Amino acid sequence: MLNCSRRGVSALFTITGENISRLESLRSEYPKATNVILALAESYTAVGNTEKALQLYQSIPEQTEEIQQLYLSVLVNSDRYQEVLNLLPESIDKLSPVLSGWRGVASDRLGQKAIARDFLEKAWHEGQRNIQFLLPLARLWAEEGDPIQAGAAYQILQETADNQFTWEDYALMARVANLGGFGDLSDEQKVDYYERCVTKAGADLLKLPISSEILKDRLELWQALNNIERLLNSYADWLHWLANAGRIDDLEQELGQIRSLAVEKRISWQQHSQFLEGLKPLIALNKK
Repeated sequence: MLNCSRRGVSALFTITGENISRLESLRSEYPKATNVILALAESYTAVGNTEKALQLYQSIPEQTEEIQQLYLSVLVNSDRYQEVLNLLPESIDKLSPVLSGWRGVASDRLGQKAIARDFLEKAWHEGQRNIQFLLPLARLWAEEGDPIQAGAAYQILQETADNQFTWEDYALMARVANLGGFGDLSDEQKVDYYERCVTKAGADLLKLPISSEILKDRLELWQALNNIERLLNSYADWLHWLANAGRIDDLEQELGQIRSLAVEKRISWQQHSQFLEGLKPLIALNKK
């Protein structure tokens, strides 16, 4: 076997077609060198030739769990989830923690949420902290009302993979923060999660099933903090949500709450008028 590490072989080349050719030459010279095969498979994966990468992983005589993991990761990252399930035992007891994690990821992507949770939780309880396992598990815990567990997973992800978050994650993290999943946060810290969510999601927030929860909780936090500017911004977003949902009675009730702010002198009547002026198209539309 060629006496150099897989990391060393990979470091020899920037991944280009020419350099893949050089790795192929090395493989021809040392056909049983596992590290060369692995470096070549990773290079093919990087340039999008997943079929070639899978063939190379399969060609390795000693199919260790590490090789299995690499093979499964290629399948998952190319959306071939059913193939992952076909390769792995259905019984959770027959799977190592890491292979359980991969089965959980594939099940989650196929919409099998309850099954996925069992496999992902096994990986979690056995100390597996692979980002690809943590993201779906954090989401499942947050969606199913387990803020403490979701908070633990999301905190790890915030430190290691915050570039992987979608705007749906920011919405779920806001929920987790408000329910105590990130510990004893102040209202300022909680509302920061909501503001990040609204900023990241923009108009897409309205597509989320929990959008009303997010906007209402955000409003209540700014009320508690008595930040009038932020409160009025939150009211505007909340009223737009009510209008889009056709909840006219609730819309009228909230407009009454805003008038109360002026009566109680928490805002001036000029601020009240300016706020209503901005909502004129919305109010007119819903009076038709």
